[in-house]
Amino acid sequence: DSPNTDLSASSTLANPYITWEKRTTRNIGLDFGFFHERLSGSVEYYWNNTSDLLINHQITAAGYTSVWENCAETSNKGFEVSLNAVLLQKKDFTLNANFNIGFDKSNVEKVGAGLTQMTFASGWAGTDNRNQQDYIVRVGEPIGLIYGWKNAGYYTTSDFSSYDAATNTYTLKDGVPTTALLGGAIGIRPGTIKLQDISGPNGTPDGVVDTNDITVIGDTNPSFSGGFGLNGTLFDFDFSANFTFTVGNDIYNANKIATSQQYRSGTYPNMLNIMRQANSYSYMNPETGTLLTSLEDLAFYNEGGNGQAAKQYWSPFSFGSAVVMPTEWAIEDASFLRLQSVTIGYTLPTKLTRKAAIQRLRVYVTGTNLFCITGYSGYDPEVSSYSRNSSYSGLTPGIDYSSYPKSRAFTFGVNVTL
Repeated sequence: DSPNTDLSASSTLANPYITWEKRTTRNIGLDFGFFHERLSGSVEYYWNNTSDLLINHQITAAGYTSVWENCAETSNKGFEVSLNAVLLQKKDFTLNANFNIGFDKSNVEKVGAGLTQMTFASGWAGTDNRNQQDYIVRVGEPIGLIYGWKNAGYYTTSDFSSYDAATNTYTLKDGVPTTALLGGAIGIRPGTIKLQDISGPNGTPDGVVDTNDITVIGDTNPSFSGGFGLNGTLFDFDFSANFTFTVGNDIYNANKIATSQQYRSGTYPNMLNIMRQANSYSYMNPETGTLLTSLEDLAFYNEGGNGQAAKQYWSPFSFGSAVVMPTEWAIEDASFLRLQSVTIGYTLPTKLTRKAAIQRLRVYVTGTNLFCITGYSGYDPEVSSYSRNSSYSGLTPGIDYSSYPKSRAFTFGVNVTL
């Protein structure tokens, strides 16, 4: 066999000065108990710093495009409160409750010498991302800011002044922003997704949607999170129920992007039901199957001209081939309340178990993930971060792409004490 002759050079410049990342933690807490410990708990405040964080950033050097450096620093501050209470303490009935809540504020202290911000690509769609930088890290703000375009619905016939059948081109009215980012084979026409023109090079809208109009469209950090539960006994029965919750964080629902457009040339992937022809802008006459082109016909069949409600979404074919763009339409509130587990047990009376030389015998059933209350449209709001670039996974959290939802499970068991 011939030897392996793959001598491809690395595009990352070696750095002999790389050191270990450093972490400093500080905390102060107070434990308390009242009413003979029937009410107890703790309060803790913490302040942590992580310095010399490794960041792979772009450079300009002959033969190299990036370098790893210990150039970043972050901090997080917050406090946590936990409470435990004995609500009832009777001979045949006890009831206890617990509650905890945490508030955390992360902050980027430094991203590199002379820099105030850096952008990163999650790469969830592989090469189809086309190196789109969909997360941003800024000094003075938290990690986990999603970076993209704001939506403005879709172009309607009222945005255009005319249609030329000979050249199959639509002319936008003056003042209506255009873009070269979208359109693909169909170009900008009624039914194309519309993005907001926020800022040109001079800081004001310039009539063109481009990379100057990218902005923060989501924050994956929760305002607070925690849990609560109940447990107790009733005669020979015991029970417990535990809930968890998170409030205020966003999810980057990449599944919506991947299943709402023809984003790969020559293929027709499965699409969400919301993108069905009856709900999204269509260029086909539903009565004859012929192509719709004129402004009048497009308005009649798509914009409520026939007495029906206007189509809710843009045409799934309004993106170019293999164009995947982060837009605020895919950013959703991930707040949730989950019944994490419920356990019900029964301990047989000792007068029965002693006859079998058993000191204690308990049977129980436990259910986990029994329900989740959330406004999130995906399978599960509590998803792990997804990133094809493992080096950046900590900087690109909160992506839901092909994530497997939490399963519901039931466990039956027996505890025996001899």
